[in-house]
Amino acid sequence: MIRYLLLLSFVFLASSSAFSQKAIDSTTLQSVLRNGKVSGHIRNFLMATDNAAGLLDAYADGFGVGIGYESAPYHNFQVGISGFFMVNLFSSDLSLIDSATFAPNRYELGLFDVQNPRNTVLNRLENFYLKYSWDKYILKIGKQLIKTPFINPQDGRLAPTMVEAALLEWKNSVTKVEGGWINKISPRGTLTWFPVANSIGVYPRGFAANGSRSDYVGNLSSAGVFYAGITHDITPEYTFQAWDFYVENIFNSVLFQLNTEKPSGKNGAKFSTGLQFIMQNAINNGGNSEPQKAYLPQGNTAYAIGGHLAYAFSSPWKVELNYTHITSDGRYLMPREWGRDPFFTFMSREKNDGFGGVDAINGAVSHDFGEGFNAEIIYGHYYMPDVKNTVLNKYGLPSYNHCNISLKYEFSGFLRGLNMQCLFTYKGLLGNSYGDDIYLYNKVTMSHYEFVTNYHF
Repeated sequence: MIRYLLLLSFVFLASSSAFSQKAIDSTTLQSVLRNGKVSGHIRNFLMATDNAAGLLDAYADGFGVGIGYESAPYHNFQVGISGFFMVNLFSSDLSLIDSATFAPNRYELGLFDVQNPRNTVLNRLENFYLKYSWDKYILKIGKQLIKTPFINPQDGRLAPTMVEAALLEWKNSVTKVEGGWINKISPRGTLTWFPVANSIGVYPRGFAANGSRSDYVGNLSSAGVFYAGITHDITPEYTFQAWDFYVENIFNSVLFQLNTEKPSGKNGAKFSTGLQFIMQNAINNGGNSEPQKAYLPQGNTAYAIGGHLAYAFSSPWKVELNYTHITSDGRYLMPREWGRDPFFTFMSREKNDGFGGVDAINGAVSHDFGEGFNAEIIYGHYYMPDVKNTVLNKYGLPSYNHCNISLKYEFSGFLRGLNMQCLFTYKGLLGNSYGDDIYLYNKVTMSHYEFVTNYHF
């Protein structure tokens, strides 16, 4: 089916070009379709992971091509459709299990299909929606991309996380209100559209609070995610946002965040700050009446607070400092299939969901060289609960230090739309691994390399 959809998009592109010079009756279906917008995305993602001696290393290069189409408005209605075709150009054997830990690949497999490591040619229907716009409102129903603190594209693989939803948005010059109901999710690294409950557990599930392997995959029930968010510019310098994500029958998460950005001096320098508070509560039995099959324990409550400081000099330098504390009241849990962490201390190639009793701090320095070239170094320390404390440590991740070095280049002129990024990641061991490699493999004492090329048109 996806091949026909992609072909259809190319037909629309050709039609648009062929008739672009003609006056067309705006009341006809032909006009609506021919005056739509065609977009494309070409992406190549090369990555490699170097684990500690004796543990399995991996590499992979994935290539993808996506085509999308959105019609012109007709009585405020528009339709949109897109698909993405992916291929494994070359890789190590991603189906191999590490012989020392019996753990699977973590990073490279996510470029393709985590449910079928031997699948090398893939395609996925992504956007497929009906949109209605009026006044300051937009109603969008169907398969689509959303960006929220808890569910987002998490752009670290070939294709992003998508949702099937009915969403409503209203905004004016200072306020944006959005929300709706999500009933299906297609996580990155998969080809399937899962009901919300079944999307939880597609990735490795870690440990239950009692120390046994979590067994919630396929055993959760939920009517979906109901959410609402507001972002409001209190003044030109102060922005406040509040979000509530209600995952029916499983949990509820609330986020409040205040950000400021103020001029500093007369040379364009800026000083910015941020404060964040997150609260999460289990609903009913956490998804299943049997504790072993629930996503989180009955009565589980988790809290997280965070702070952010940054100074952008009048020159192209910027420095920042971030802090997050997750209390020991319980694990903070957010399905890894749904997106990246909302924490100020989030760093690419690791997440801090699934833990309680965490103190994280990192600092960043970035420099804009001009003409599209930017470099950034981020370094942080993440103090986790003991790996054997499964009440607070779901994934057996020890305390670690984390360093990311990133180089980005955005082309201009004839190659406008093309960008490249190099990323080097190192994670070292700060805590106690008890001599067990299961707490190290693809977690710490490892280096990770990426080279990503994107072309949007």
